[in-house]
Parts: sequence; C-alpha cells; structure tokens
Amino acid sequence: MKKIKRKFLILSSLAIIVLVVACSKKFLDKPPLGTLNPQIMATEKGVQGLLIGAYSLVDGEGTSGDGFASGASNWIFGGVTSDDAYKGSDPTDVAVAAPMEKWVSLDATNGAIPQKWAMGYAGAARCNDVYAAGSLIGSPLSISPPTSRSGGYCTSFNRVRPSRSICVQ
Repeated sequence: MKKIKRKFLILSSLAIIVLVVACSKKFLDKPPLGTLNPQIMATEKGVQGLLIGAYSLVDGEGTSGDGFASGASNWIFGGVTSDDAYKGSDPTDVAVAAPMEKWVSLDATNGAIPQKWAMGYAGAARCNDVYAAGSLIGSPLSISPPTSRSGGYCTSFNRVRPSRSICVQ
C-alpha cells in the first residue's frame, strides 16, 4: 500500500510541476527562431541591409524552391512558350518546360508555376520588411545606392565575385 501511495504521490507531483511550468506566460512568450527582431533592423544601416536583401531577388534566385522558372529572364514563360527558345535536350531535363513548349496539359500541378509565384511573394515580403523597419525609425529615409569616386552608381554582384562591382557614370 505504501508503494502505491508513493508512486501516486510522485506521479501527481511531477504532473503538477509540469503543468505549472508549461502553462506560464514566460514559457509561451518566446521570440520565433530564425527571424530578426524588427528593433534590431530599425537603423539606417539595417534598413539598407534589408533593401539589399530585397534587391537580391531581382535575378530570380535566392529563395526556397527557385529554379529555371523563377529566373528574371522568364526563359520558360517567355522564350519557350513563344517559340523564341527551344527547350532542347532530353524530355526529362527541365521537364516542367515541355508542356509549356508544346502547349499541352498545362495545369496547376506544373512545378514551374509555383516557382514563379514563390519568387514574387518572397520579393514582396522582403520589400514589406524594408517598409516596416523604415517606419520604426520614425524619420524619412534617404536610401541611396553606394556611389563610385567619380559620382556614378555602383552595383555589387556578391554572388558571382564578392570583390567585383559595376559602376555606371
């Protein structure tokens, strides 16, 4: 009988401790993992960093699920469907382009369509992050691209070569 009472007492006290710890507000109010706190980015340099991140999606790469269909060249949706470009190769290479090239059985299950939409929404989400961080600063931002020594604008291609930049006069 004492063993049963001891087991019951241990289990019930353990259950009470778990409930008290798990149901506290401190346990539930934790910042999400893998995200930046908007207050951290609420500086001019932080907003400029977010803006660079938004512009990094212009080339069609940099988000999950990107591929041939998400490129800025619109190779599948523009060139292949209008017969300005030929998909070529074998049928299994870039298989999502084959139905578009032949204009047959194009439906929502084609993998190229979600790629294009995902890239567009990722770019819009990054632009919204820029606006949100800019509004936290409280003053209008003067975000300008870095300039070269001669007064032109410079654009860095960090993915290709980190030290290479193109300056336009």
